[in-house]
Amino acid sequence: MTVRVPLWLPLNTAFAAASAALLSISFPPHRTPFTAWLGFIPIFFILRQKGTLRTLPFIAVAGIAFHAVTMGWTARFHPLAVPFIAVVYGLFFFSVPLFLTGFVIRRSPALAVIAAPAFWVAFELLRTSWSLKFPFGVLGTTQYHWPRLIQFADLTGVWGVSFLIVLVNAVAFRLCELVVAHRGNRNQRSAIGAALVLVIVMASVFFYGTQKIRAGTASRPGGLDVVLVQTLSEKVRPGSETFDTLDEREYALRQLETYLRLARRYRPDLIVFPENALQTFVSVDPELRDERSIAALNTLSRDARDSETSILIGTLETARNETRVLRYNAAYLFDRRGDLAGVYRKRERVPFGEYYPFGPFFSNLREELETRSGALFLDAGTNDSLLKVAGADGESYRFGVLICFESTLGSPARDYARGGADFLVNITDDLWSHSRAAVEQHAVFSVFRAIENRLPVLRAANGGVTAFITSTGHFRTSIPAFVPGVLASHVPLELNRNRTIYTRYGDWFAWLCVATTAALLAWIAARSTPLSSGDRPRRASASPR
Repeated sequence: MTVRVPLWLPLNTAFAAASAALLSISFPPHRTPFTAWLGFIPIFFILRQKGTLRTLPFIAVAGIAFHAVTMGWTARFHPLAVPFIAVVYGLFFFSVPLFLTGFVIRRSPALAVIAAPAFWVAFELLRTSWSLKFPFGVLGTTQYHWPRLIQFADLTGVWGVSFLIVLVNAVAFRLCELVVAHRGNRNQRSAIGAALVLVIVMASVFFYGTQKIRAGTASRPGGLDVVLVQTLSEKVRPGSETFDTLDEREYALRQLETYLRLARRYRPDLIVFPENALQTFVSVDPELRDERSIAALNTLSRDARDSETSILIGTLETARNETRVLRYNAAYLFDRRGDLAGVYRKRERVPFGEYYPFGPFFSNLREELETRSGALFLDAGTNDSLLKVAGADGESYRFGVLICFESTLGSPARDYARGGADFLVNITDDLWSHSRAAVEQHAVFSVFRAIENRLPVLRAANGGVTAFITSTGHFRTSIPAFVPGVLASHVPLELNRNRTIYTRYGDWFAWLCVATTAALLAWIAARSTPLSSGDRPRRASASPR
């Protein structure tokens, strides 16, 4: 007995695999961002077919495979992280917008050109807005290699870049479909018209980018001399035996003093250390600080005073309110006089790593995350005020601190820009991943935070990537991943800069896509609702009365 395999089964399998592969290699550490502009075309050929069985399983597998490959580095945190991310994000935030696109493609191919990118961006916004937010995988971040292309992010945010990528895929699919299916003249005119409009849009994008880069490279008076420190220190888990030993504490302080001696040679205005560089809890509360806190803070205060340099450093902190002791992921700023001039406490915490999203449920999982994965459940800070640093030119410059995960979200940086920040500082610890993919995927978010708000970003990382990023998204100088060292540069700054459209209005473009999605869902529902027996048109009689 011969079993015949329908042709669509191997074809759809190949299409799904091709899309998953093309989209995966568009993300760092691969240097092939152009594959994102082709990545959806194979899967669109699946979506044009009728029948849920022919479409949904294949796009679901493609979404799971894409997330498993692109975010495979999360296995370093916990073995269940990869299947959880692959299934949850692959099914909901990848498959659902594409499945909805299939409805539109089959009913109105011309409308699908706008529907596909609108659906995609709406779900990208959703994946960064719910309680388990995970921005890694946002499509627009793949294009950080091409600053001239992404300058319009100061209007739309990174969402506009994601929209443009899917739009190009949708138009290219329409043209391919005409060649394959030999559609009629009306469809040809529609597809060619969409292609011409896209050419105008792309030309406008590149023209806008060229003008913004020219304006961004103009000379500016003033600025800061800054040294960024890239450490290579393995994370010591709080509560572990080694965390509490005197030897570990002294070793961490000796490392800091070595980096400080190197940094002071450049006579900077500001030295920036990575997240949790002290590898210990400190406190300024007289009743909470211990010998460890006193030694660490006194060392930093003395070094700042002796070198007449401000020092920003990441640390864990304990503080109190009326009812209990709080624990924070914080950044301390010591000014030129050695005084503690400001403290910032991280507001956006990492799900499962810094806060437990399931509350009292699954207590065994919570315990395992703390003991096996090094999760440290902390309190959220509430203060988004700017810190100040004095430059050699006598000016006082204001900046906002983004600790680790906060750089992946647009709102914290935007809050600082609206408050009048002159630049942004991102401190992070990415060494835990031991993955170049994780390190680079995290670093490129700072490119978009810089462009969105037209603010330079200073990035100091444990493990990498440490870099000076200009307001046009260029890596001016950087230290490669997993190489310890210091990076010195003069950062030109412009006081009283104009706010960008994105700074003023935030994610307006993404919410416009959400509104478009809602309208299209209503249209799909109306087209999918079967007519009642009373509404069905009657067949005309062919016989004469």
